[in-house]
Amino acid sequence: MERLRLNMLEEVGETGIKILLHLYKGRSKLTDFKKELGMGYSGIYNAVAMLLKHDLITEYNEGKARYFELTPLGKQVTAKIWEAEQLVRDSKKPHSSK
Repeated sequence: MERLRLNMLEEVGETGIKILLHLYKGRSKLTDFKKELGMGYSGIYNAVAMLLKHDLITEYNEGKARYFELTPLGKQVTAKIWEAEQLVRDSKKPHSSK
């Protein structure tokens, strides 16, 4: 059987997924990612590069600040990730029996 290839998910990694979920709330700067994720810039830069490569985020400058936000594709992908996360969380809640 052929190995399942998850190119985008493998390249984006956990840090990229966390960035996508962070951006689901709205645009952000690199410093926001650093504060939220509690990690160094090199890991964040690598994840951002992969997110840009897969057209999941876009970047733009506003004055001296560099912002990132989800692309339309990024919004769709992040909505699915969020939905999957909610499914898993809901499945772990205790079920009441009547």
